[in-house]
Amino acid sequence: MIKVVIVDDEPVIFDVLTDMLQKIDPQIVVSGVATSKNEAFRLINKINPDAVFLDINLPLGSGLDLLDKFPSRHFRVIFISAYSILEPLTKKYEHLGFVAKPIDEDELQDMIALLKEDLSKETH
Repeated sequence: MIKVVIVDDEPVIFDVLTDMLQKIDPQIVVSGVATSKNEAFRLINKINPDAVFLDINLPLGSGLDLLDKFPSRHFRVIFISAYSILEPLTKKYEHLGFVAKPIDEDELQDMIALLKEDLSKETH
């Protein structure tokens, strides 16, 4: 099982992404969702996910501000954003990749393959 958390200020993304992830790999479980930086911080600490799908633009702070609260992370980060122009801002943060909205299923499938490969390195 791969536990993921989705952090986005658009609740419709929770359903869309959850459905796509389940279709791609039933071993992926969305363990929680959050719409703000502070809510996400509490949720990530509580759930201890393997990966976080993280929107960059959030109310009262950004996804990047959230990552600053985790100086050493135990989870993988996959950025999701409707604004691909923001992708360069993510360069200073260790992350697996960037998925543009609207989310393309093939692109997401490639990202999940990367995630599984990265997680398998940890167990060997």
